[in-house]
Amino acid sequence: MAGQLMHFPTDLPSSVFVNLNVSYTDLARNVMRPSGGRHLFDTFMHSTVQSSEARSKLLELYQPVASLFYSNYQEGVRVAVGWG
Repeated sequence: MAGQLMHFPTDLPSSVFVNLNVSYTDLARNVMRPSGGRHLFDTFMHSTVQSSEARSKLLELYQPVASLFYSNYQEGVRVAVGWG
């Protein structure tokens, strides 16, 4: 599993975000299993979530082939679209 866990100026509890277990279970039940199983999916994670707990849980659940967590939304957009 590849990933970058950057330092964020604010580290929020994962409870302020959507329940990651519920969202992953829904995706697995309704998309992955009917499509042949988790092993057929490669995940790339690109996020600005400001919670080390949530970032760790995302990496654990989705087991992405690559991930990048930006410290702020503007930085992520700038890199994604090639601004600067």
